[in-house]
Amino acid sequence: MRILIGGAGGVLAQQLIPVLAGRGHELYGLMREPRDIPGLRRIGTLADLQRLLDGVDCVLNLAKANARRDAHGTDVALPVTLLQAAAAAGAGRFVQFSSIKALADESHAQPLDLDAVPAPTSDYGRRKLATERALREHAALERVELDLLRLPMVFGAPAAGNYALLRSAVARGLPLPAGRDNRRSTLYAGNLTDFVACLLDETPRPGCRLMHLCDPEALSTADFVRALSAALGRPARVIGMSTRWASRLGGVPLLGSVVERLCGSLTLVPGGLGDWQAPYTTEAALRALEAGARPD
Repeated sequence: MRILIGGAGGVLAQQLIPVLAGRGHELYGLMREPRDIPGLRRIGTLADLQRLLDGVDCVLNLAKANARRDAHGTDVALPVTLLQAAAAAGAGRFVQFSSIKALADESHAQPLDLDAVPAPTSDYGRRKLATERALREHAALERVELDLLRLPMVFGAPAAGNYALLRSAVARGLPLPAGRDNRRSTLYAGNLTDFVACLLDETPRPGCRLMHLCDPEALSTADFVRALSAALGRPARVIGMSTRWASRLGGVPLLGSVVERLCGSLTLVPGGLGDWQAPYTTEAALRALEAGARPD
């Protein structure tokens, strides 16, 4: 299968490329600044889009907006452009990587299922939701299967984003306030790549499929930090906080948003995944990542 990967230079793409190339797929990369990446047979920018889409069966769009250029429009404009071009080129599947933040931001009391009413409050979340809506309403879905994947925090190697910040704090032995009775969904990159590889084996059907993808269990932040500390061989310096105490600190300027992120609950209910089940637990993945091995 020929696959075009939007945002091929990003961290998530680096997790997917070796897995998909190892399965015999022919991979092309779309990037702002092209560079050679093992596993990609062709690379280019938006100016090369028609050439890159020639003969492509599927588009995986992981591209992120460049906030310095367009804080509100790029997230929406690029995926719509790619979907329209992919449909015109005859691709049968378009996979858009979205986020739990399209539904809620740092915390939400109830688990978020496929029927949850979106209520993002951050610019990032609103852009993600606007992108989803623009794609779901596009006429190209008469010819293309659109797979919308909502993801929580993804962790893998190399560490990136919030996971990289948390890992750095644990590695340095910093004490962390962490919810002891909250729950937060995460997604190991190995589970993500396994699901995408399985999805590509299916025959595409025109229309939209919404999917929630996460690890099998949602740990409390305190338990996640303990598991990460054990994997790193570092003592777990956790200041366990109840949801009650965290809510009292939520309104404190600057401190409130950090406490909400570390102590609030934000969970996805897996859905739309068919018979697929995540092969790796969060704790096994953390141990293997730090040992440089494959999870059990």
